[in-house]
Amino acid sequence: MSFLNDLIKEANKVPVIADKNAPMLLMIAGIGGLAATVISAVKATPLAIDKIDDEIARRYEEGEIEYEDLPMSVNKSDMSYRFEELGPKQIVKSCWKCYVPTVILGALSISAFVGSYKISTARLTAMTAMYEFTANAYDRYRRNVAKVSPKTDVKATKAARDEQVKEISESKFDGMPEGKEVCIDLYTGNVFYSTREEILQAVGKIKDRFLGGEMFISLNEFYDEINASHVEVGDDVGWSPDTYVDVQFDSTLRNGKPCLTIGYFANPRFDYRELM
Repeated sequence: MSFLNDLIKEANKVPVIADKNAPMLLMIAGIGGLAATVISAVKATPLAIDKIDDEIARRYEEGEIEYEDLPMSVNKSDMSYRFEELGPKQIVKSCWKCYVPTVILGALSISAFVGSYKISTARLTAMTAMYEFTANAYDRYRRNVAKVSPKTDVKATKAARDEQVKEISESKFDGMPEGKEVCIDLYTGNVFYSTREEILQAVGKIKDRFLGGEMFISLNEFYDEINASHVEVGDDVGWSPDTYVDVQFDSTLRNGKPCLTIGYFANPRFDYRELM
């Protein structure tokens, strides 16, 4: 049974590795496809010339071409005579099927290059957004630390927390469903309705998924478990089995109304697939 579980875990790594290295794999596929396209075109050309010559021979047999118009010999590489007799349109009509594999290979190669570019661009955009988010979070924390004594780290942390809570809209508290609490994720500033028990249940589900062999879980997937809205960078940060999600709770007041705050013992990491 242990061997089977290990086998399942190793098998689950395959799509993760493929996804992680998708731009490079697509680039390699594009280069390979480009080489295959050239080879295919070279192999197709003699067949295409034979098709053209067959068309010329058919026209001669049907009397469309006079005997005097036929040259004594035609070099395979000499296309001028063939174009003169058939014209570009008939040339294409005679041999286009020979180049179908070449066109398909060329299209697939271009698609691979475009796919590699799009994935790389999307990841760069996500990385930029994450760096900007991290910089803003750090700046907010630094400003709150500056307001208190350097010796009172606890006060600094609470000051940073309270500043985030102050930014929650009053309408969030007014529209709070019965039996729920206003919650804020201090890592992203995401505000949602939930309870301590529901969040702990969601954490348990995430851990069960890791035990089931999953190799990564994104922050947005965790938000799905607690019915919170997604955040922009939520698909690009998350946890691996070695740094799985575990939350720490705290509570504070905003204008006399309670607010549940959550943090993480191990914050989600950008491009967490690099940990595999």
